[in-house]
Amino acid sequence: CFIIAPSSQPASLVVARRLHMVRTFGKHAHVFDSTFYTKVAVASFALGAAMEGFMIKTGFYDKVLHIEAERRYNAAKSSEQGS
Repeated sequence: CFIIAPSSQPASLVVARRLHMVRTFGKHAHVFDSTFYTKVAVASFALGAAMEGFMIKTGFYDKVLHIEAERRYNAAKSSEQGS
């Protein structure tokens, strides 16, 4: 990434400065505190609960259960005919 030019400085100092440049490259980026992450976690939980409630209300899980039972029934039926 970085081109290291010959220098009269010790190599360890040059490397330390390059690492500092890499670490502070996004200096203007906002550092989030714990309250931000708490808000994100609560919002994610609420959104997930709303999605689950919607799927239960619309009968999504009943439909999936029916399709899976039918698939297993057909697989068992075809394996009996094959034996």
